[in-house]
Amino acid sequence: MKNKILLAAFVAALVFGITSCGWLHGPWDSSGKGTSGNNGTGGSGGTGGKGGTGGSGSGSSELLTLSGEITISPSTGININTELTATYSGSEIVTYQWKEDGVNKSTGTKYTPKKAGSCSVTVSAEGYHSKTATVDVNDPSLLTLSGNISIGGGGSATVGTELTATYSGSETVTYRWEKDGTTVGTNSNKYTPTEAGSYTVTVSASGYNSKTSAAVVVSAALAEITSANGIVLRLISAGTFTMGSPASEPNRDSGETQHQVTLTKSFYMGKYQVTQEQYQAVMESNPSSFSSSPQAGETQGKRPVEMVSWYDALVFCNKLSVMEGLSPAYSISGSTDPTVWGAVPTSNDGTWNAALIVAGSTGYRLPTEAQWEYACRAGTTTAYNTGDTISDSTGWYSSNSGSKTHEVGKKSANAWGLYDMHGNVYEWCWDWYGTYPSTSQTDPMGASSGTNRVVRGQSWIHSADNLRSARRGLDNPYSGYYYIGFRLVRP
Repeated sequence: MKNKILLAAFVAALVFGITSCGWLHGPWDSSGKGTSGNNGTGGSGGTGGKGGTGGSGSGSSELLTLSGEITISPSTGININTELTATYSGSEIVTYQWKEDGVNKSTGTKYTPKKAGSCSVTVSAEGYHSKTATVDVNDPSLLTLSGNISIGGGGSATVGTELTATYSGSETVTYRWEKDGTTVGTNSNKYTPTEAGSYTVTVSASGYNSKTSAAVVVSAALAEITSANGIVLRLISAGTFTMGSPASEPNRDSGETQHQVTLTKSFYMGKYQVTQEQYQAVMESNPSSFSSSPQAGETQGKRPVEMVSWYDALVFCNKLSVMEGLSPAYSISGSTDPTVWGAVPTSNDGTWNAALIVAGSTGYRLPTEAQWEYACRAGTTTAYNTGDTISDSTGWYSSNSGSKTHEVGKKSANAWGLYDMHGNVYEWCWDWYGTYPSTSQTDPMGASSGTNRVVRGQSWIHSADNLRSARRGLDNPYSGYYYIGFRLVRP
C-alpha cells in the first residue's frame, strides 16, 4: 500500500509538472521551443504556432482582417480638452490605444486630448491586423491652415509603393507620416511603406493648427501576379547589392567595375521573357526569325519574341499598358500614345532617343540595367545565379541550344522565381550604355546619353562565359536581331 501511495504521488507530481510547463499543449523540439501548429502556456512560440505566456511564434500564419471599423466621436471641430469616444463596430474583443502626434497616451474607449495636433486611436486583437482612426485637435488660439492635405493613390496602396502627400495651401509646412498612429517618417512629402497598415500624413506650420490626411490602407504586395493578358510578374523587393564583377572573376570585362547599388523601390518583373504569342496579341504581328520548327515538346507561341528593336519595345510597353488600364510609362514628344509617335524608326532617331519615363506612371516598361542585374543575381554574388560555373540547367547557350531559341521557362528559375535570366535571348534594358561609376549609387538610370542601349543576359548563340550575371552587352536602339528580346517590369 505504501508503495502504491508513493507511486500515485509521483505520477500526480509528474502530470502537474508537465501541464504547468505546457508540454501537453503541443509537441516540443530538443531546444525547448514549440514546433508548428499548437499553442503552449509557456516557452517560446513555435514556427507557425503561437506561444502562450512565454512569447509569440516567429512564423505566424497570415493575419486576419477585423470585421468592423473604428471611429472617433466627435470627428470634426475638436478643440483641446474635448472628450473623445472611440467606437468599434465589429464583433472581436479589441484593445484601444490612444496617441497624440504618434506618442502613446492612454487606453480605453475614451480620451481627452491635452494638446493640438493629430490624435488617433488604434484597435487591436490577437491574430488580426489593427485598425486606426485619426482626428485633428485644434487650439482655438492658433490659426487655421488655408489648404487641405491628401495622399495620392485612391485610398489604397501596396507595400513598397511610394506615397506622395499634396498640401494645397500657401503656408510652408512640415510633414509627419504615421502608420497605425505611430510616427514613421518626417520632413518629406514622400514616404515608401515597408509594412502593411493604415498610413496618414500630418502637415504643421508654426502658429497654425495642424491638419491630417485621410488614411491610406497599405496591404502586403503579392509575390506573384498575372495580368489580364497573361503577363506573369514576380515581386522583387527593394534592396542593396554589389553590381559588376570582382577582378578575380574569370572572363570578366573591364567595364564591369564593382560598385554598390541601392534600389529603394520594390518592383514587379516578368517571370518570363515576352513570348511570341504575347507580342502578337498586342502588336498584331510577330517579327521573330524563329517563327516555326520549335524543339520537340515545346510550344511555338511560347518561344521568346526576337527581332524587336529597343524602339519596338517602347511601343509594346505603352500599348499593353493601355490595354490593361495602366498609365503608360513612356512619353515621346509629350505624348504617351504610340499611334501619335508615327512609324517605328529603322535608323537612329533623335526624337525617339529622347523618350522619357512619365513620373508616377503605373504601366509596363523595360528594366534599368541595375534592376536587371539585381533580379538576375537574386541575392547571389557568384558569376552565375546558379554558382561559379555554368551547368545545363543554368540556361540556353551555344553548347546546349541547338542553334535556336526555346520555349520560355524550360530551365530552372533563379531564387526569386525568374526564368531564363541566363541565355535564350538577350534582353533590352532602359539605359544608354555607359561607363560604370566607382561610387555607390541609388536607383541609377544609366548614362544620360549615348549611342547604344544596354542588353543583358546573353543568348542561345553565345558561349557559356558570356552568360555571367555581370556581363554587359550593347546594341543600337533601332535594329532587331534574332537573339534579342525583352522582359517587362512594372511598379
